[in-house]
Amino acid sequence: MRRRHIIAAIFITLTLFLLFGVQVWADDSCDHNWVFDFTDYDYGTDTQHNKIDHYYCDKCFVSKEEKTAEAHTWVFDFTDYDYGTDTQHNKIDHYYCSVCAKTKKMETRENHSWVSQNKYYDKFSDSEHSYREDIECSVCRSYSTRSGKEPHTPDKYNNCIYCFEKIGRTVTLKPGKTSYLNEKSWAKIKISKTGYIKLTATDKDGGNGWFYVYDKSKRKYLDASGSGNYPVKKGTYYVKTGSDTALKYTFKKDPSKKNYTKGKSIRLKRKKAVMTVIYPSAKKKTWARYYKISVPKKQYLRIYLTTGPSKYSDTLWGDLVTDSQGNSVRMEWARNKDGNFAEFISSSKVRKGTYYIKVQENWTNASRKRYIGKAYSLSWK
Repeated sequence: MRRRHIIAAIFITLTLFLLFGVQVWADDSCDHNWVFDFTDYDYGTDTQHNKIDHYYCDKCFVSKEEKTAEAHTWVFDFTDYDYGTDTQHNKIDHYYCSVCAKTKKMETRENHSWVSQNKYYDKFSDSEHSYREDIECSVCRSYSTRSGKEPHTPDKYNNCIYCFEKIGRTVTLKPGKTSYLNEKSWAKIKISKTGYIKLTATDKDGGNGWFYVYDKSKRKYLDASGSGNYPVKKGTYYVKTGSDTALKYTFKKDPSKKNYTKGKSIRLKRKKAVMTVIYPSAKKKTWARYYKISVPKKQYLRIYLTTGPSKYSDTLWGDLVTDSQGNSVRMEWARNKDGNFAEFISSSKVRKGTYYIKVQENWTNASRKRYIGKAYSLSWK
C-alpha cells in the first residue's frame, strides 16, 4: 500500500514538472519569437467587447494573449412588435455586433395604426348614424373594436353612401337646373307669374320617375311620371318623388289668349304647334279653349294633342271638332306601329272649309279644386 502511494506521488511530481517546470525553465531561458496565431472576442459589456489576440513562440511553443477593448459595431437585424396597450404597441428593434455577435434590443412605443375591417351602422337620424367597427393594427396585427357617431356622407340623391339612410331635405328647384331627390325629400318651385311648367322626372335607371305635385298647403294636385306640361299660377308648389329621381323644370308664360268661346277662337295654321293651357277654375266657361283651322281641300283631318314630349295624343272631352255650321266631325284614335295612340283622325274625309277645335277638360266642381290642370301641345294637318 505504501509502495502504491510512493509511485502516485512520483507521477504527480513529474507531471507538474513537465507542465510548469519546463515552461518556467523555457520562459527563463528562451528568447521568444512570437508568432500571431488567431484573434477571438468576448462579449464584454453593453458598450464594448474585448479583442483577444493569441500568439505562440515558434521556439518553445509557449503561448500568450493580448486584450484590447473595442466599441461594439452594431448592425440592425430585424424589428418585431408586441401588442402593448389599447392605444400603443412596443416596437422592438434587434441589433447584433458584427464583430463579437453580441445582441441587443431597443424598444420604443408607437401608436397603433388602426385599419377598418368591418363597420356596422344603426340608430339613424337625418344628420348622423351610430357605428360599431372592427379594427386591426396594420403594424402589430392586434385587434380591437370602436364605436361612435358620425355625420352622414350623402350622395347626389341625399342618401348616405355608408348606411344608405335616405336623408330628408327641401330643395328649391331652379329653372333649367337638375336636382336630385329621394322619396323623403321635397322639391320647392316658386312661380312668379301665371304660365306653365314642363316637369321632367328621371329615375336612377334612366326611366320615367314618378312625382307628385302639391300646393303650398301640401294638398296633392297631381301624380304623374316621366315628363309633362302643367299649368301654374303665381305661388309656391312642392314636388315629391316615388324613388331616387332627377327633377328638372322649365317655365313659360301662358301663350294663350282668352279664347274660352268659339267666337274668340285663335287661328291655328297647318303643322304649326301651339301650347294651350287650361287652369282649374270655378268658372266653367274657362274649362275649354277654342281654335279655328282652315282645311285647304277634301282630306282626312289629323289632330295631335300631347301633354309631354312624346307623340302620344291625350284624351279630349266633349265635341272635339265642329264645322262652321256647328256639326260635329267624328274623330277616332289612330295607333302608330308601336301600338300607341299617336293622333286623332277623322273617320272620313272632311270637306274644304273652316273648322273649330275645342280642347276641354272634363272636370267636376269637386275635381277642379284639387286638379292642377293641363298644358297641351296642339297641332293638325
